Amino acid sequence: MKPTKTATTATVTTAAKSPSRTSIPLATLAGRRLSFADVEFSNLGGQGPDTAGASSGRRGIRYRNVTQVDGREVDLVLDAIGGYSPAADVGANGGRGSLGRVTFSCGTGADLGLGFFEAGTSRAASVPDLRLSFVHLRLSGAPRRGDVALRGPSLWYLSTSTQVDYAMRHSFVHFESLGAEDAASARSVEELTAAQRSRAVTAVFRQTSSVRFSFQSHGPVEEGCAHALLLGGPLADPDFQALF
Repeated sequence: MKPTKTATTATVTTAAKSPSRTSIPLATLAGRRLSFADVEFSNLGGQGPDTAGASSGRRGIRYRNVTQVDGREVDLVLDAIGGYSPAADVGANGGRGSLGRVTFSCGTGADLGLGFFEAGTSRAASVPDLRLSFVHLRLSGAPRRGDVALRGPSLWYLSTSTQVDYAMRHSFVHFESLGAEDAASARSVEELTAAQRSRAVTAVFRQTSSVRFSFQSHGPVEEGCAHALLLGGPLADPDFQALF
């Protein structure tokens, strides 16, 4: 997906939220540890800030020791597939506490992919029972909606007070919401505000070495306007329900 100056035309209707829901106990929602705290380098889409020295020629954001599989540490590499337009402060990309963060200029979007690798290597690692949370935030500018599209999750969790609409389109599930305020500056999933949790989606992938997703900020390009996605582990919250 290339950055665009026009709003997304697709409409997500509340009727899309009508499929039957199954309440899942808290113990089922809790999953493996995910930490994005250790950033080796940050150069998403080749946009920096780490473009020189030891990071020269390396694209994407590499997070060290994000999780463990069979007692072995696993790294995660996130990169844009095609065009990407970050917020003005590209240095905000990377991590914030145990959360990962990717910024976007308003009115733009990007296709992204993340892959798991054995720690410190380029050998792919397969992660069972991955539960990955996404939170849509507004960093600056007027409120506007955004769309996160995930490819192939087995199921997903939304809060009973969710402000997220969802719809199936081809092999992707689209989650649309108005960006939550970032004033609280949460550094972990436990520190998210109620408003931020109402924009959160936790997607479950039964066994995977990679995940494809995209983000699109609706509306025109606007100078000084920025959105972000936070990435983290599962939200251990009994208020969340599983949807299929």
